Amino acid sequence: MIDLSKFLDNEGLSDSEKKYYNENHYLIEESFIKCMDKLVIENNIETLEVIIRIYQLFTYNDENKIGKFTREKIYNFYIKNIETFIINRNDWIIYMLMDLFYCDPLLFPNENNNDIFLEKSYPILLLSTTDMSSHIAIASFRLIAIIESENNVYYLKKYIHQNPKGNYIEDIQEALENINE
Repeated sequence: MIDLSKFLDNEGLSDSEKKYYNENHYLIEESFIKCMDKLVIENNIETLEVIIRIYQLFTYNDENKIGKFTREKIYNFYIKNIETFIINRNDWIIYMLMDLFYCDPLLFPNENNNDIFLEKSYPILLLSTTDMSSHIAIASFRLIAIIESENNVYYLKKYIHQNPKGNYIEDIQEALENINE
C-alpha cells in the first residue's frame, strides 16, 4: 500500500512515474479505496483533497488503468454517498464532487443517460441557501448545467413544479428554453 498524501505536492508525474504506477496500478487502487472510505467516516477536507489530487494526476488520458479505475470509483462513491452528504449538509464535499462531474464528462459511465446520477443529485437543488455564492448554490448551478447538457427536462420541470419561487427558477427556465431551441 502507498501513502497517497505524498502526491499532494506533485505538479505532475514524469513519464517513468506514469509507466511505473500504471504497471503497478494496484498500489494506487488499494490506497485510493481506503482514502474514499475514510472520507465517508471523517468528512475530512484533506482526505477529499488527496482524492482529487490523485484524480488530477492519473486521469491525464482515458486509456490508463488508474484513470479508468479512479473515474469509476469516484462515480460509484458519489452514487453511494451523496445522500449522506446532503443529509449532513457537507456543503464543501458536495460542491467539490459536483465540480468534478461538471468538469469531466468522462466520469459519467453513460453518455446522455445518467438518470441515476440525476436522481441522486436532484435533492441538492432543494437545499436551502440565501447566499448565491455559497458552495451549495454553485453546486446547484453546476447540476443545472449537467441536467441541461443531458437534455433532461424531467428534473427541470420537477423543480419548477415543486419550487415555483425557488432560488434557481430563472436558471432552470433558461435551461429549459435552451433545450427546447
